[in-house]
Amino acid sequence: MNLLDCSVTYFTSVPAILSLRPKALSTALHIHNGGDESSVPERMKYQLAELVGNVRTDDHAFLLPAKLDYEKLSYAGQKTIIACYQQSKHSRTPFRITCTREHLADAAHLSLPHLRKALKELEAKRLLQVRQLWRKGIQLSLLDPEYDSGTPLYWIATFNRDRLETVPPLSWYKLLLHDQNISGDAENLSLDCCFCGTRNKLRVNTVDDKWYCHSCKRGGDHKRLWGLLHFFIDRHDWREALMRRELGL
Repeated sequence: MNLLDCSVTYFTSVPAILSLRPKALSTALHIHNGGDESSVPERMKYQLAELVGNVRTDDHAFLLPAKLDYEKLSYAGQKTIIACYQQSKHSRTPFRITCTREHLADAAHLSLPHLRKALKELEAKRLLQVRQLWRKGIQLSLLDPEYDSGTPLYWIATFNRDRLETVPPLSWYKLLLHDQNISGDAENLSLDCCFCGTRNKLRVNTVDDKWYCHSCKRGGDHKRLWGLLHFFIDRHDWREALMRRELGL
């Protein structure tokens, strides 16, 4: 599986990008993402020429999400998320990596303290899920980079692979939210948020296939909602079970 299987817009980059300094890294990401090179200083064009030229020929090239706003991340955050996507290319479980912090810091060309801080930043921005493993380091799961839903990319790819798109979005909203009264013409339906528990803050638009919570700031479409809630389809206590998982209980 890769980003194409998730229907996520992507561009191609190479491992050498991780060795660049902050300004050069931002510029290389811009160019790799199809950005205009006219505003790039001549000195930097010369510095990046070989790296940009290797994108199509480098056997170690990997995919990065195009709609992720890298400029909103710190330099360490940029390098860490890039390293995670690079490492996930060879992972046995798609979009999930098991490694030590030391190994990831080495791959991202960062010190261990900077990596620790970057992991917390990426968790806060719902781009990465970090789980501590006993004696094995950490398990990193890449999350949805486009809608701030917090949905693991693995489940979005699974939804597409299993062709669950054949089920109409309205049916998924009714099933996942356990509410058969949701109509197909709802444009601003207010519900209690199942993720943060806030009353009447979850807005569901079945016409445009969108949902968003004005409290916890999660949002997405029916695929991403399925990725978060399909575990609880058959549970009557699904809200309580989901809340316990969100709180790590």
